[in-house]
Amino acid sequence: MENNFRKNIQYYFCFLLLFFIVHVFIYSTVSFFHFLLGHDMSTIESWISRNHWDVLVLSKVIALALCWKALHLNLTGSASFWDILKGHLDYPSIKICLTSVFLLGTTLMLGGYFSNANVFELGKEGFNASIFLGSGLFFFIDFLFLFVLRQVYVVQDESKVRLWLLFVLMFGLFTKLAIPYLGYYLIVALLHFISLLIIGSPNKLSDAALYCLVIVAPLNAFFGMNLVAGWGQSYGVIYFFGLVVAWIVGLVYYRLSLLN
Repeated sequence: MENNFRKNIQYYFCFLLLFFIVHVFIYSTVSFFHFLLGHDMSTIESWISRNHWDVLVLSKVIALALCWKALHLNLTGSASFWDILKGHLDYPSIKICLTSVFLLGTTLMLGGYFSNANVFELGKEGFNASIFLGSGLFFFIDFLFLFVLRQVYVVQDESKVRLWLLFVLMFGLFTKLAIPYLGYYLIVALLHFISLLIIGSPNKLSDAALYCLVIVAPLNAFFGMNLVAGWGQSYGVIYFFGLVVAWIVGLVYYRLSLLN
């Protein structure tokens, strides 16, 4: 089992490292061709601003595909990525629906109280599919890889807290490297990631998917919590402290609730 613990760490670190390398490679390649065409920095920055979520998700998809290929080579069976996932597909539980409503409502109320902006209004530019899908997939792809990794290399329950702590530290480090201007929004990113680890354990794939769909994606697309562009809005330390407390309450309820 200790060997499985190391395998989880090694594979996830390789996944995040590949994600960062591909992310830098894509931006470097795009910038290189922009410079060849004689474009100035403002043009490059405009392209990055429009496509940041797309590049982040594409980088994670490529990293996921490469790491799965390496992982699959070490499997004794011939199970595909989909074969591992489909056995755990089910309807979302009632408690994730209630938890999502609580977390979304609390976040919006706190944001409305501590911000001068009205976070209950949709963004001025309306629905943005790139932000909505990109932000949800940014976290869900990590969860999918860790979910499959957990099925292949099973870790004992007493080692999970230590394993999750290392996962959170690695995720936070590489997220900060990929989005260096996150600031306090790194707290939000870590809350989302920790939530997925808790909600998706042991085999709640549908609950994790619902969380990304109704919490992560709307907060980023509509309510000023965009991890890529939302850094211009400062809510203050007290807001983020309140957010952490609300998230703890929501996640404790999810873990202790007797609802299915």
